Amino acid sequence: MEIMSKLGSKKAEQSPLNHNERLEFLGDAVIEFITTIHLFYMFSELDEGGLATYRSTMVQNKNLALLAKKIGLDEFMLYAHGPDLCHESDLRHAMANAFEAMMAAIYLDAGIDECDRIFGHAMFADSKELLSTWFDLEDHPLKRDNPNGDRHLINGVPALQLLTELEKNIGITFKHIRVLAKAFTRRNIGFNNLTLGHNQRLEFLGDTVLQLITTDYLYKHFPYHHEGHLSILRTCLVSNRTQSVICDDIGMTKYLVTPKVMQKSGMPVLRVKDKADLVEAFLGALYVDRGFDYCKVFCRICFFPRLKFFIIAQHWNDPKSQLQQCCLTLRQMDGGEPDIPEYRTIAVEGPTNTRIYKVAVYFRKKRLAVGCGHTMQLAQMRAAENALIKRSDLFPTLKNTAKHSGVQNRRENGLGAKVKCELADRTKQRMLFDSTHVLQSDFATGSSLTDGNAN
Repeated sequence: MEIMSKLGSKKAEQSPLNHNERLEFLGDAVIEFITTIHLFYMFSELDEGGLATYRSTMVQNKNLALLAKKIGLDEFMLYAHGPDLCHESDLRHAMANAFEAMMAAIYLDAGIDECDRIFGHAMFADSKELLSTWFDLEDHPLKRDNPNGDRHLINGVPALQLLTELEKNIGITFKHIRVLAKAFTRRNIGFNNLTLGHNQRLEFLGDTVLQLITTDYLYKHFPYHHEGHLSILRTCLVSNRTQSVICDDIGMTKYLVTPKVMQKSGMPVLRVKDKADLVEAFLGALYVDRGFDYCKVFCRICFFPRLKFFIIAQHWNDPKSQLQQCCLTLRQMDGGEPDIPEYRTIAVEGPTNTRIYKVAVYFRKKRLAVGCGHTMQLAQMRAAENALIKRSDLFPTLKNTAKHSGVQNRRENGLGAKVKCELADRTKQRMLFDSTHVLQSDFATGSSLTDGNAN
């Protein structure tokens, strides 16, 4: 709790922690970013499900341990001599973690391009053909159609004309505006010659870009936080709820690409998940067209200021986490396994597209409360929230915490309202930035892997 209450430093600071877990946390995001970028450009026709399958194979611990062995990383590992690493599986896991930490250290010292070079050669150095395929990437199909830009198409396409309004509001001019249009083309639209498909591949790319940017920021500006603390903060930042708020702040739903036939039924009502997907797709399009530095500044303006509110209002401490903390305080002193809350689905109602889940939470075989929601996770959260409110008598030591923390996050306290007003004001003043901000940004790296081009 004490660590999680600390606000981030204004400037990047060196961490006093002397182990490599924080580096593992950053390295995991670096490796995921590298593999995602290459797969995205190599398989331009593959859907996001196939890309995710290939990526999971490349970033799993088994493969990372093999790469660590391949470059002889195990010969340089420092660890205490004891029974912990006697088993082969434990040693492989430690080697995979060391490889992630090494990639993070290289990223901090030499940049993402050097990480890309080392990872590529570690994977495919045995085959010149595979190595060439990995590094010699084609550009995005929409950029290949018009290498010098496609803004000359705007006057003849109403959907592109509408997107120029978004560009004006956020201060970004896309060289290839069809890439931006694709970010706003949902799956139900179907294939069309304007965007050559829907936005789900861009969502996949944007999610990874966001993960690396937030991980990098948290690593540098929260030096006293351990890996678990950083992971909790990142979850708050990149959650669907946070992204849906950003979507509403910018007014993204107004710019959805909608055929004339579907316009008669009015603007679709998007769920929280749909709005979050829209933000991720926009980030993916921003990366493809303008590069990594623009994405970093976008996150610095729209995402990172919200951390202050999350930390002070304890929004990182969601109801499920807090209920588990409360239950752990009631553990027996005999040293046995502590009792933790158990969630059981007791009912599922409605058709597939509007299904309602009903979940009950139990502690020591007694039902505490029930919650309902459109997803299993949401129903569990509401069950935990109801348990903390209705059965607060069971947890006297944390009664005050339960009263003022994220359990009642639907009620705005004065501080939360103030922080949200600050964010709204910043949004109204100048939603994002212009190219001058990016050129002068302290995020500028000048590396080729981050410029949005394949080569």
